[in-house]
Amino acid sequence: AKHDIICVLDADSRPHRRALEYLVPYLRAKRVAASCGIVKVRNKRVNWLTEIVSFEYTLANYIQWKKSMIDSYVPWMPGTITLVKRALAEFPPSLVEDAELSAKLVEDGYVIIVDKRAAASEIAPTTLRAYLRQRVRWARGNWSLLKYFRNRRILMNYLLTFFERIQPALTVISYILFGWGIYTRSYAVDFVLTPLWGFTIAVMLLLYRQAVRETREKYRLRTYILYFLASSFLYLAIWVRSLFPLKGWHKTRRVRDYR
Repeated sequence: AKHDIICVLDADSRPHRRALEYLVPYLRAKRVAASCGIVKVRNKRVNWLTEIVSFEYTLANYIQWKKSMIDSYVPWMPGTITLVKRALAEFPPSLVEDAELSAKLVEDGYVIIVDKRAAASEIAPTTLRAYLRQRVRWARGNWSLLKYFRNRRILMNYLLTFFERIQPALTVISYILFGWGIYTRSYAVDFVLTPLWGFTIAVMLLLYRQAVRETREKYRLRTYILYFLASSFLYLAIWVRSLFPLKGWHKTRRVRDYR
């Protein structure tokens, strides 16, 4: 590269108009190592799975943007739209090279900026097999980030996302306890779990509506219901599989959707 800024995009990335213009000014600051935008899904209406992925991204975009305002949070640079200073763009050999570079830069005292105006779209996996392979690879790669726990900010970052990480297991356990309560007629368990589920549903719905508003997506109740019913089981399966070594390299296949 001849210039001072490296633009990181996936093969199927399609930056929105002026997205890169929003990100460039941040890199004038000495402590800012990179600036990144948010990721949207172009094929969100293909099937139920792409709808779930779109919902995931909508929530993740909003949460990352809000948390980036907290000093202890470490934003992960998405491979879909990121600008990074060339002198610092040394991606490590990792299953999650963008996340690991983010952790390394913050450990070295740099700052990563998130701007929700800078958006880019990509193609989501359309089959369950492709989706699981992608997410297992991400989850497996995240284990390598544990070595950055020696840094206080990285540790605080994990504490900020702790309940997001354990939510799938807690949800599935609550389903099991609910069924056990009915089977054994221990209805006190069900009386406790039911309002907790109601509270969770309400909070998630409010969060989704706010995320849709901030990221300029379209609100769809059907997508929320699909996500709520399927996500906990999918995430738990991904987490369990990530505990075991991967065989081979299952890189997500990028599909060209333009002429």
